Amino acid sequence: LDQVQRGNGSAAKFINDPAVYNNLNQATEKANTLMDSINNGNGTFGKLVKDLTGIDRLSGTGDFHVQLTGSGETLASIRKSLAGNVSFALKDGAIDGVNLWGAIRTAHALLRGQSPPSIGPQKTEFTALSGTGKIDGGILDNRDLLVKLPFLRVTGAGKLNLAAETIDYDATARVVGTPNFSSGENLTDLKGVD
Repeated sequence: LDQVQRGNGSAAKFINDPAVYNNLNQATEKANTLMDSINNGNGTFGKLVKDLTGIDRLSGTGDFHVQLTGSGETLASIRKSLAGNVSFALKDGAIDGVNLWGAIRTAHALLRGQSPPSIGPQKTEFTALSGTGKIDGGILDNRDLLVKLPFLRVTGAGKLNLAAETIDYDATARVVGTPNFSSGENLTDLKGVD
């Protein structure tokens, strides 16, 4: 469209070029799917994250607000050009692929010279997850992540490159209580530890 608007080509040639049409059609479909997710204010946050980043590991419901601009002929070029703001506040969800309490329990046992306990599924359930971020050049910069789990708080800051699908992120977990596990593990010495 930019070439047509500047007079550097004919509209017919642009519209009839199958590669341009297919890329534009695919990008439009993805943008419409993304906008459906964004406009569904109390909808599934995991779908929005998947549509934006391709990452399918997060679930939860809550409020999210996204204000983005971007342009390009392909989805990859649109992701690279994204700019704007995002905020989210989720509740009662999960992060698939990691069992945070399982990792803490395993590290605790190994540091005490004990065998690691049996760990459940690779899933971390949370009661609340919130944060805000600015996006510039397709890179999301977040400085105020807060995740609340039973007996645990996680804070984080870092960057997510939406186009390259890479993460540079630091997170700190603080034990704020000690759960009772069926194995009878005593983790009271971890309370207050980061």
